[in-house]
Amino acid sequence: MAGSTPFFMCDEKLPIEKYAKYLFLLPCLIYVFALTIFPSAYSLALSFTSWLFLRTEQPTFIGIGNFVELLGDERFWVTLSNTLIFVFTAAALELIIGLALAVLLSRETGVHKVLRAICLTPMIATPVGIGWIWRMLLNATYGPINRLLNLVGLPSVAWLSDPSTVLLSIVVIDVWQWTPFVFVMLQAAIQSLPKDPFEAAQVYGASKWQLFRYLTLPMIAPTMVVVYLLRLLEAFKVFDIIFTTTGGGPGYRSESITMYTYYITMKFWSLGYASAAAYTFYAIILVVSILLFDRIRRRMR
Repeated sequence: MAGSTPFFMCDEKLPIEKYAKYLFLLPCLIYVFALTIFPSAYSLALSFTSWLFLRTEQPTFIGIGNFVELLGDERFWVTLSNTLIFVFTAAALELIIGLALAVLLSRETGVHKVLRAICLTPMIATPVGIGWIWRMLLNATYGPINRLLNLVGLPSVAWLSDPSTVLLSIVVIDVWQWTPFVFVMLQAAIQSLPKDPFEAAQVYGASKWQLFRYLTLPMIAPTMVVVYLLRLLEAFKVFDIIFTTTGGGPGYRSESITMYTYYITMKFWSLGYASAAAYTFYAIILVVSILLFDRIRRRMR
């Protein structure tokens, strides 16, 4: 017909073409809803109930009763203290040691490349495997570390069973495993720095310390902040290492909040109280993160 538009030149899309993009997004949305949104909403609702999973069939609404009980729970405050000490100590040590390694191994020689590869090996292993290895190394009776101490005339140390050393031992294990991550990130930042400012400073007689203090450190400061925050937030979730080395003991001197929630859920089946503990911990992490981000943003202005 005269004046009609051919079918293949028609701008109108077929129904399947209009909704194709939504069909492609649908699996992702279902995944996010099933594994993130629904469990989060359901556990939040459970935090206002009392439900012993194996004893009662239905949860009973008790309002903020779980949160009030949690505030008076001594074990919760001890585990929270353990977690905060572990997180800030481990993250700070990893940043310092990782920065030192990044500076020392930044040269492109064969030896430095081999040393960099060796430094990355702890990060490859699984946390459970690392926990068992360090459990054997720190064994009070047969551990190689105590044997070395005995050879130089020092007494054995109950690394994982003494309340005064157990948290420090967990920190050392985490530092050993995750310092390579900090090292890789900071080394990449150092190697990406422009060479012109360093060459100009050397012409005017700047020492290596001055180059590091006044050029390298300020230039990689944003990367250091990001890496530190990443490790800080990741360390809050520590579970595998503590579970395989000490189980939270002795008593609950090395127990983290994640382990505390796990024991409440899996041993006592108190799902409402465990949900309240988890959301209280989440609120604490959220507040700490906001304060840190705000303080860092102000300093970097």
